[in-house]
Amino acid sequence: LTAIISISLACMNVLPIPALDGGRWTMITISKLIKKKLSTEAEGKIIATTFLFLFAMFILVTILDLIRIFH
Repeated sequence: LTAIISISLACMNVLPIPALDGGRWTMITISKLIKKKLSTEAEGKIIATTFLFLFAMFILVTILDLIRIFH
């Protein structure tokens, strides 16, 4: 069970979503491809926006699951 959780977490973490490690790799790759570094401020805004979106999705899924369970 611990191994399954660990593997699942690793797979989620490498997705190319800016708030996760895979997103960091993606931003580095894009910077190297366009040969221009994103500003720290731009990176921060992208990461914050993505994190808020992921958190909102987490809350939405949790609420919908609770509604389905107690309905």
